[in-house]
Amino acid sequence: MSFPRLFGRRGFFTRLLRRYLRGFRPGLHPRQTELPRGHPEFVAAWRREPDALSAAEAALAAAA
Repeated sequence: MSFPRLFGRRGFFTRLLRRYLRGFRPGLHPRQTELPRGHPEFVAAWRREPDALSAAEAALAAAA
């Protein structure tokens, strides 16, 4: 990958910067953010069997 593709005006990291910096707002609490799709399914699968791979597969299947 070239430098402009990563850091240019519409580069990969440039587009992520705003979302990344949003996590450093003053007074931000993690509960003020949305949970990713499939999170309840991940937690339920994890509680049944604490295996990260099978829990992630269950979450991805539910989010699809």
